Amino acid sequence: MTLLTHTQRAYVAQHLTRARAHYKDGDLASAMSAAEAAHPLAMNHPVDHARVHWRMLRVEARRLRPNATRFQIIQLTLSPVSSVVRVARGLEPGQPGGTSILRTLLGRYPRQSADTP
Repeated sequence: MTLLTHTQRAYVAQHLTRARAHYKDGDLASAMSAAEAAHPLAMNHPVDHARVHWRMLRVEARRLRPNATRFQIIQLTLSPVSSVVRVARGLEPGQPGGTSILRTLLGRYPRQSADTP
């Protein structure tokens, strides 16, 4: 199994703390950037992966971007499953080529819409 080391989980926690602080300050672009920085490593830990998508969901909802918010709801729902599959496949944290659950379910990735800045 390829789970996160203590150092990797600390990195994820650090970026999520930054994302939370930026979110509270109203700096949504920085909040999303911090959450996105945590995402590659968090992908191999079900709880951390869900926490990253929860933070991204809150940012997108506050930005009033309905399509991006719906996408994050789906990601939040599926991220623990995705993480378990990644670990079962032996993928290292941050390594691409994971599960593509959304592509399997939707047949494609969601299109960008007019609510995307």
